Amino acid sequence: ESFFSRQVFIEGTGIVGVEVILHQSNLAASVSSPIVQDQLFLRLSGAYASRDGYLKNEFLDTDVDKQSGGTGRVQLLWTPSNEWEISLKVDFERY
Repeated sequence: ESFFSRQVFIEGTGIVGVEVILHQSNLAASVSSPIVQDQLFLRLSGAYASRDGYLKNEFLDTDVDKQSGGTGRVQLLWTPSNEWEISLKVDFERY
């Protein structure tokens, strides 16, 4: 008996989320789709966040803690048979 559950991106789906609050904004999105029906699946996901900063250097007229950056992931799932699932995941992050 297996302790691993089936991957969640077997069916084609997509989602986008946006959040904007005082001095900060966030964006996240993902999309998944079968490439070869019941055998090869792809999922792309990512997020971006930025904030203006809560502190300001009045002398230099700059935001002290301004930040922005994002993350991303590419997942590929191959199911050559009912007994096998092979996945490849690539992540990146830059802030």
